[in-house]
Amino acid sequence: MAATSPKTAGSTFFPDIHKAWRDSWPVPAPTDDEIRQWGSAEIATAKLVKRAQERVVTWFHNNTRATSSSTGIRGVLKLGANQKLLHGWQAYQHLYYESFKADIESEYESYIKECEVTKEKPKTRFEFRNEACQKRFAEETEEVKAEVEEYQVKLRDGLDTNLPKDSHSRNKEIQCAIEKLPRTLDKIGQSIADQTKWQVMIIVGGPTPHLNGKLTTLICHFGKTTDGKTFEEFLGHDGYYQHLESTFELREKYGDVGLQTKKPTNAKTSRKRKDKPEGERHVSARLNIAGQSAAESSPTTSATNPHIDERQDAHLLAEGHIATSNGEPQATQAATNTASAETAASTERSST
Repeated sequence: MAATSPKTAGSTFFPDIHKAWRDSWPVPAPTDDEIRQWGSAEIATAKLVKRAQERVVTWFHNNTRATSSSTGIRGVLKLGANQKLLHGWQAYQHLYYESFKADIESEYESYIKECEVTKEKPKTRFEFRNEACQKRFAEETEEVKAEVEEYQVKLRDGLDTNLPKDSHSRNKEIQCAIEKLPRTLDKIGQSIADQTKWQVMIIVGGPTPHLNGKLTTLICHFGKTTDGKTFEEFLGHDGYYQHLESTFELREKYGDVGLQTKKPTNAKTSRKRKDKPEGERHVSARLNIAGQSAAESSPTTSATNPHIDERQDAHLLAEGHIATSNGEPQATQAATNTASAETAASTERSST
């Protein structure tokens, strides 16, 4: 059986997957609002089908096995490893190769013709180019070598090297890093959970180049309740998938939506109550609708520093259930939590 090229594998694999997906979960008909938004029922239907297919493709990107190919983009990001110092001729090649590329190509063509005459086995273009760069670097002035050395140090330390880079190359690098995120977060989260015995949830998100800049969110959860249940097992099959589907429904209704929770500001309500089980937390849910700035949507979130400050804490809010430390679910309504937090804040203002 002939091997399938990675570049053509998707064209033969995904059509069957998309068909199987539609057979099991048909794409719903567009709503009146969606028809008005996109101009016609046909266009709206096509948009919904394309959106569903993008989700399927993204799922396979995030869940397929890592490749050992040197050109593969699976695997994990390099975290904490010290960058090695490039050889001088390699750094020189980074800086000056374009200026003598045409000369090396011409020299290589002449070299190939000589090998045809002498019947010698020619070097590969890669080998010839590297040797030519090494020779040119050895013949350079001390001024150029000093510039190369400075570049070597900047590159090792992760500093700006001021080298121009086109947007396509930059986006390609970003996409490669994004596609390594699932396995990277899996490795980090599982390691933290194993060593600390804590529950770990990591949420990351941002624009995705291969989806034309659409915002994508990735949530990873690690750890089990005291009775040995995972997050999915704790919520149950229906609850887990209803939670996932509700996220898509919110996004389709409001755009890109962020769920954020906040601890009560009243010091009294922040303390544990004797009539509440150990591990229960008071939380409120707030929607951050796309289009609002960070300052508008969250007074405690800085536009220049997107990290939540010390007054805020990350909690899991899904289908009205909050996991407690003893593994028992606490049935809660998001709206009730929001109202409780607002009432507490109002009481605090009145008392002051």
